[in-house]
Amino acid sequence: MTRKLRRQLGFDVEVHERSGRERLLSWFGQMEVRAILSTHSCLAFAQDLLPSEREASVHGLIGGAPLAVFNNGSAGMPNFAGERCGLMTRVSADEDVPADSIYGVQVGPLRIDAVPVLYDHEAWWHTFRKAWPVDSAAALSYADRIDRGPNYTRAMAMRLTGSGCRDGRRPMA
Repeated sequence: MTRKLRRQLGFDVEVHERSGRERLLSWFGQMEVRAILSTHSCLAFAQDLLPSEREASVHGLIGGAPLAVFNNGSAGMPNFAGERCGLMTRVSADEDVPADSIYGVQVGPLRIDAVPVLYDHEAWWHTFRKAWPVDSAAALSYADRIDRGPNYTRAMAMRLTGSGCRDGRRPMA
């Protein structure tokens, strides 16, 4: 997802603040869902919301029911500075926090977690360099990210309040 599109949708990570609450609540109401999950917008993102009774009434939501927005970022490239793994969004009916959860939240009967996708970094780096010359568009766009990760941290992606966590604790950092 381009930076311009992320900004228009309210997911501009450069701002480092929670996305537009009213916009998100309206999406949940329009789609009649409690979780919005997307993939490969290049940067990971997780946000939970607990609508008030008034917000629930305005948007046609269940009052007191937690909502969540998750995006895995990239499964095949690093998502955080200094880390070398991809991310996958795991959705499960098992409420136990998986051992490899980076962060996650409980939304009704579902547990949603960001979990690492481990890969052989050196093999991937060699394959990438072999396929894409250093002056190619792919190398210019992705080489630094593949080698060092983006200028983005877990804390920037994890916009979770803990409202959807079964025990009310903040998700794992």
